[in-house]
Amino acid sequence: MEEVEEDRTTNSREYLLDDGTYESEFYTSPIRYQDGNGDFQEIVTTITESREAGWAYEVTSGIYSTYFANNQDDDGWLAEYEYEDFTLDIQLGDVYWVDRELAQVGSRTSPDFSFGVAVNRQQITYDDVYGSGTSL
Repeated sequence: MEEVEEDRTTNSREYLLDDGTYESEFYTSPIRYQDGNGDFQEIVTTITESREAGWAYEVTSGIYSTYFANNQDDDGWLAEYEYEDFTLDIQLGDVYWVDRELAQVGSRTSPDFSFGVAVNRQQITYDDVYGSGTSL
């Protein structure tokens, strides 16, 4: 069994079986993207150390690129997503909550910028960002 590369799409794979028949796999989400040359490349969501200045980690083998900071930088950016000509930056801000039972409003307006970072292949966690027990 071997994949028929010329039949690749963003959401499917096709295989030529040993008996001469074909088998197809279809996915509800993209498994590939087309690079600048029009060739299909596998989407890889593994978080790696960043080669981009100002960022600690990145995921760049896919439809969009994602960059993560070790902690919030001077501009306040924690993460950045890039897709074609669009950029989405994420930064920490004030947090508010309502305790309906006690009829209270609570807030935390100053994130602790010395929070810890844990990276585990496809997940990044920022520990205790707004105090003990509030991780992102």
